[in-house]
Amino acid sequence: MTVRRVVAGKAGKAGKAVAAATTPALLAKRIAAVERSDFCKHVYEACARVPRGKVVTYKDIAVALGSPHAARAVGQALKRNPLAPDVPCHRVIASSRKLGGFCGAADGPEVTRKAGLLLAEGVQFATNGCVHSSSLTTLSPAPAPQA
Repeated sequence: MTVRRVVAGKAGKAGKAVAAATTPALLAKRIAAVERSDFCKHVYEACARVPRGKVVTYKDIAVALGSPHAARAVGQALKRNPLAPDVPCHRVIASSRKLGGFCGAADGPEVTRKAGLLLAEGVQFATNGCVHSSSLTTLSPAPAPQA
């Protein structure tokens, strides 16, 4: 399994850390300017709130946005994320704690890269290759827009 190889320390270039290159205020402006649906923008805003070294599930984001059955739509929005790595879509995983997809691929070098990015940020993996529960975090509902 690809994830197990990465966890075993064979990440290679995939293990390079991702550093945010923007401030939260600037990122909010960049998200607002993206030519995507409001739903996608809300997904990007939620994803940007996931701290380094932690992960959330696609469903967690859907629930935080008030659309608990929209986990697949969250995945589709992140698949087209134009602001990576500032919107850290690699920090979003499947509810099974498997990595899920990355860069539109369900397996292969893209998912290996996702595992390497998470390892570089300190995310812990279980022996079965899934993300360890200690690396999960939760998202509070999105803040209400200011009037």
